[in-house]
Formats: sequence, structure tokens, C-alpha cells
Amino acid sequence: MNDFNASDWMQNSLPLIGNRKLVDICITGSHDSGMSLIQDGTVGSNQCNTQTQTYNVGQQLALGARYFDIRPIIGSGDYYTGHYSKISIPLYGDSMQGSRGQSIENIVNEINAFTEQHAELVILNLSHDMDTDSGNENYPSFTQTQWNGLFEALAQLQALYITSPDENFCQSTLNSMIGDGKAKVIVIVEPDNVDLGTYLGKGFYPYANFKVYNEYADTSDFTKMVNDQFAKMESVRSQSGYFLLSWTLTQGAEEVVACLLSGDAESIRSAANKANAQLPSLIAQHTTPKLYPNIIYTDNIIDDICAQAAMSINEKAEP
Repeated sequence: MNDFNASDWMQNSLPLIGNRKLVDICITGSHDSGMSLIQDGTVGSNQCNTQTQTYNVGQQLALGARYFDIRPIIGSGDYYTGHYSKISIPLYGDSMQGSRGQSIENIVNEINAFTEQHAELVILNLSHDMDTDSGNENYPSFTQTQWNGLFEALAQLQALYITSPDENFCQSTLNSMIGDGKAKVIVIVEPDNVDLGTYLGKGFYPYANFKVYNEYADTSDFTKMVNDQFAKMESVRSQSGYFLLSWTLTQGAEEVVACLLSGDAESIRSAANKANAQLPSLIAQHTTPKLYPNIIYTDNIIDDICAQAAMSINEKAEP
């Protein structure tokens, strides 16, 4: 694919895949999308064990990513992305550890700059909401009022897709969304206890409208991750489900602590680089025209290798 253009790959491929449903194509996804930087971190957080991406959301869009894992947090009264988990740190005990990433405002601005120039479909999946201004042992989820504030911030997205509140996006065709030559942004709210209120159908939709099977392997062992994900793909796709291939390696507690104690510890991003380098060949081995993932989802998107892998699947797929 020497002439592959990652920024416009959807529009450029509409003659081939435009009339296919989303469940019949493959796109690319970004894990912990906003964590291209870390700021205001806890004592147990650093670049090695917290930063998942090198490039910001706008740069990931230019490299072909179209599905974004946005984990909103409140920090110092403002909305950011964040990467936090509860771990046990020697001498400190159990506590929430992590850092803030990009601000929601910056992500909105980057998406707007991209969609102004590129008529692509962009999907944001909101999950793992946390109010980091409250306590440390357990950060509480957002209140409805806090969600409303986030919706107000995200409503500044200029290409929000307005459609029926009941539309099943997995069954929608690419042409029905971006075939008019205009970009579309869909915001999916994963927690099922959130009231979308007046935002429903105006670019904001519940998880039921775009139900993605997303179950990571929860291991730092590459072989175990690969076997886990391809086995899940076969099971889910055999039942016509919408499947996200979570090509992600997860640090265990010992590895998290090692990142604090040793400069030689393997970081999230360095592990991702090794995994991503093997993705094209393993995708080719484990997929067929009838069996393939719907989203290829990775850490550390630094080139268009995943977008090219997705397009290779689309060129071979038989819906």
C-alpha cells in the first residue's frame, strides 16, 4: 500500500466498503487514547507504567485511528483523560495510582481541526469516569451533574452525528454516515446509569447503540495475549458479534513497581512497540475473508501499520 493515505482512508475506500455495515468492516482503535502525556501524577505513577501513547489524539487520527478510548476524569475541577488503577505500593499501602493525560478541551480542539479537513467517521467511547478530586483509596464515578458538565464540553465537537436515538451503529453502513462527504463524530457513553438527557441523538448515544465486545487478556505475556484474543475473536464473530481485538499488554503489580525502581523496566509503550510490530503477520495468519476483527485496538500508535492492517482485512473480507 505505497499510496495509502491514513488521514483519509475511509473516504478513499468508500467505493469498496461504503455500502458495508460497520459489523462487516475493520477499523483501527486507540487504547487509553488521551495518555500521550502524564501530568499531576500520584507517587506511584510515571511514564513507564502510565503513559500509553506517544502521539496525541489529533496525531493518532492522522495515522488512521478512528475509535478512541476516552477515560474522563475530574482533576482540580477540570475535565481530563486519566489512567488510574488501585495498586499496593510498598511503604504506601493500597491507593489509586495514575496520572492525568490530555485535557478534554484539547482533544475536542484536535478532533475539530481534523474533521474540518477530513470527512472521516470518528468514534469516542467514554468509560472509567473518576473524580480524582475526591479521596485516594477509591476515586468515585461521576455524578450526573459532572456528566452533564462533560457533555457540555464535548458538545463543542463540530461534526457530531445527529440521528435516531435508537440507531444500531453496528448495522449502519459507512455510506449512510460519511457518504455525504462530511465528517461525523459519535460519542458513546458506556456506563448504563447515565442520563444523556437532551444530548441523546445529538451526537451522544448509549453503549447499547454501539455494543462492542471488548475484553482484554490482562497479561504482559505476548503469546498469552495473542492466543486469548484470537480465540475470543473466533467465538464472538461466529455469532455475528462486533469484536474489538485488544492488542494490548497489561503490566502486573510487580511490573508497575519495577517501573518505579528500575530504569531498565519495560514500559507500556516499549512493550506495545514489540507487539505492534508483529501485528500484520499475525493478523494475516489468523484471519480469513469471513473471520476478522472489527476494531484493531492498540497502545502507542506511532505509524499507520494498524490502519494498513485494517485495510488489508477490508480488501479481503467477504461480508
